Amino acid sequence: MQNNMKKNTKIAMLIAATAVIAGLCASAYIMERQTAPDAQGQISRKSAADAASDINGAGTSVTRGSAKQNAVINILIIGDDTFRLEDMDGNGNADGEMLVSINSDTKELIFTTFLRYIEVKDAGGSSARLAKIYRAGGVDALINAFEDNFEIDIDHYVCLNFVQAVTLLEKIGSISVHLSPDEIAAMARKIDNINSLIGAQTGDNMLPSDAAGTYELNAVQTLAYMRIRPSDDNTDFARASRSQVVLAALLEKVKSMNVAQLASLAGAVSENVDTDISVADMIGLAAEFKELSGYEKFTDIIPIEGTYSFTDSDRHYIETSLPENVEHLHDSIYEGIH
Repeated sequence: MQNNMKKNTKIAMLIAATAVIAGLCASAYIMERQTAPDAQGQISRKSAADAASDINGAGTSVTRGSAKQNAVINILIIGDDTFRLEDMDGNGNADGEMLVSINSDTKELIFTTFLRYIEVKDAGGSSARLAKIYRAGGVDALINAFEDNFEIDIDHYVCLNFVQAVTLLEKIGSISVHLSPDEIAAMARKIDNINSLIGAQTGDNMLPSDAAGTYELNAVQTLAYMRIRPSDDNTDFARASRSQVVLAALLEKVKSMNVAQLASLAGAVSENVDTDISVADMIGLAAEFKELSGYEKFTDIIPIEGTYSFTDSDRHYIETSLPENVEHLHDSIYEGIH
């Protein structure tokens, strides 16, 4: 009981600022889906005991419900890849998943990107990609898959789509990114698609040149950059790395905001994403962001090197050794080992 009370206090202190970071910075893989709530307005969860009983991987040094786990708040950011207006009311694939972990013991923020093609066990025990688990079962199914396969508790979620991501990125402002000619060419195709979704004209938001250099990217261009796969690095690993470049730039922008700006930003998050974080928490506690901005920040990608293989020529299926990745993830978010 005491551990639960401590954890609830940490949520009350940290959740609003995390929503700002997560909902905006983790638009690193962008989109939304509406989750059907239960009678209390929350999505259903397996209990920690139920989830733990489903895990078949090797044990780790951090147990469910331990003090170390209770010191960490985990927020799952989900990007829905619906890219046609007529499909906006349904589920796309989970184009990317990022776990934002706030460790109040180690004073760290850890941003872990999970590649969407990782194969894990679904609720029925069959192998399935993370992206498809979300498409078939929505937020609830994806959260259960994370909890069962990676032996963590997901405390909250944030889910958003292209249109909502642009709105939130506009609130933060432009960022500077160095681009290659291949990246610029790939961005043009993504910009066209995003323009059609937000009602912009064909040709709007294009970069002024195709030459390599550092560019000031607006919201549409930032979103396009996060979604490209240029011909020279057509992998999800490269895509995840680009998302983390954007994440770092967005964090710096948000850190410079005053309390009123953060409160406005938190309000925009609440209006433009699907989340189980309350508006009151986000707006009333936005001032706590300044404390969090002083936490040391780390980025990570799952699966880790040496623990996976591609099982098809298009590299759309990643067979992953989960025990090593679970241990690495726990070391990172609970133990402060990076």
